[in-house]
Amino acid sequence: MLFEGSEKKVEIVVRPGLPSFREKSREFWDEIVTAAGACILSEVHSEACDAYLLSESSLFVFDNRVLMITCGQTTLVSAALHLVDEIGRDSLASLIYQRKNEYFPDQQHSQFHEDVLILEGKLKGKSLCLGDPNSHHMHVYHLNQDFVPQ
Repeated sequence: MLFEGSEKKVEIVVRPGLPSFREKSREFWDEIVTAAGACILSEVHSEACDAYLLSESSLFVFDNRVLMITCGQTTLVSAALHLVDEIGRDSLASLIYQRKNEYFPDQQHSQFHEDVLILEGKLKGKSLCLGDPNSHHMHVYHLNQDFVPQ
């Protein structure tokens, strides 16, 4: 097996009027990050954002959105669904899951199409490929619902 540590990213936005993600405890975020197979190494806080350095990348928590970026053998899709389970599917305004292409996808511990099957078990969305499928590209999965950024 030839391992590639391609980047995976998920952005989850909740509907207006819901409690702030920033009100969640450190233990809550530990649980979400652990679901991905990573751990929180350190954290910093500002007026707008709580940022967590992870063992395999980063987590950014805003009032109405969460951005988690991982690489390596993390299972970001597991963390995303764990968060969706915690907040409730009806709370979602937007969910976008991205995964960079791999040069040897059949030799990786998981593939984008497998991630989509897992997401589709709880969500209804669409997947697409941005860029040249025979060169550099990005796989994207997003909820199949209207979203207007606030």
